[in-house]
Amino acid sequence: MILRLFFIAFLTVGCAKTDENTKFVAKYKNEDFTKFKGYSFFVRGFEQSNPIVFVYTKNCKQPLVLTTNAVLNKILKTSRHLQIDSCTIDTKLIEVLVIDFLKYNINDLEVDEQLNVFVKPTFFEGKTKLIRFSKPETRKGTWKKIDDNWYLFQD
Repeated sequence: MILRLFFIAFLTVGCAKTDENTKFVAKYKNEDFTKFKGYSFFVRGFEQSNPIVFVYTKNCKQPLVLTTNAVLNKILKTSRHLQIDSCTIDTKLIEVLVIDFLKYNINDLEVDEQLNVFVKPTFFEGKTKLIRFSKPETRKGTWKKIDDNWYLFQD
């Protein structure tokens, strides 16, 4: 009986993750993510229900840390405490991009130099598995097509 309940719970959680991926693709299938090129945004945690967003750039390996208020679309605090001194970053631009990132209500978003879009719609689930390839013929690995250039990585 317990094994049966565990199996049902496992299927429900697995379907919920896939459903969130499908919902994201349906809503943002043709979204232009160009403004995020070269940036990676990751909700690292929460401080009194305010998302703490780590932002990585191609020229800074350490993150800029922003505490935000997603309801008010406002940056509460910006910290460079994890960055090294030689790291140059346009803090004002990143603050604007973080507010735009929060509008998607996702855990993380990365857009690489080839404009491939990596997304993790749900919080605290593990690795990013949803990707929109700018050129699907370049994909490697096992992928399940969701729609157009959107794919789910298959473990």
